[in-house]
Amino acid sequence: GPGGGDGSEGPVFVDESGRRRSRFRRLGMTVSLACAVYAVVIVATLLSGNSDAPWLPVEVPGRKPAGKVD
Repeated sequence: GPGGGDGSEGPVFVDESGRRRSRFRRLGMTVSLACAVYAVVIVATLLSGNSDAPWLPVEVPGRKPAGKVD
């Protein structure tokens, strides 16, 4: 009713200039660009990597283990 004073007359703060929206949009685009660049780096690393891993102990057929040294 009129003069109720319950505080539900509308928003307390309205950004009519749109600066906050453009700031968050810019921030979102920056974060999205960083994630996209990171994804490209990960994919490029996976595609260009050498699958020959010398540190893995894989048994090669036909090769005998070395004998013990006294």
